[in-house]
Amino acid sequence: MKKLLLLLSILLPSIALFAQTEKGTFVVSGATNFNFSNSEQEFGVNNREVNQCNITAYSLMPSFGYFIIDNLSIGINGSITQRTEEYKNDTETKQTILALMPTVAYVVPIKGPIKPFAQVGFGYSSLTQRHYNTINDSYEGTAFGIGGGFSYFINKNVSLDLGIQYTYSSLDDDKKAIRQSSTGGNIGFSFYF
Repeated sequence: MKKLLLLLSILLPSIALFAQTEKGTFVVSGATNFNFSNSEQEFGVNNREVNQCNITAYSLMPSFGYFIIDNLSIGINGSITQRTEEYKNDTETKQTILALMPTVAYVVPIKGPIKPFAQVGFGYSSLTQRHYNTINDSYEGTAFGIGGGFSYFINKNVSLDLGIQYTYSSLDDDKKAIRQSSTGGNIGFSFYF
């Protein structure tokens, strides 16, 4: 982290104070997030059974956009999330979540290499679950996402993006429905051409 901050402080004076967010510009982005957690869960009504759970999750989020006017782009965001819950009693649940959302994004036109942005999208989502390596469930539905953050323009064509995003999915099959919401931070790069 210290090396990254040192590199950014060296590059800061040489960075152009404008970015390519003008009408007619294309942007291709990719972001990711990765997290671990460990939790203890209690099961049962009258008897108390405690189980320990390790959760690992990561997401890859590619996107493509086109600036229809200065600082305002329309595009499409995709995401794939893998989530694994491993329990102390050797059971495991795996989830794969896919989403594809048309989006609108706005980059705040301020001077300097750091520019705030906001985006919103609505689209399709699917979830596939595998319980205990035997039971498979599949759900489809809609997803809504809203997020924002800051883009640090390394030069005219490349930015480092730090953001936070909230996503809500409404999924179902013939038997039951799943409602999921999540909030997470992400980091990625955007390329403007």
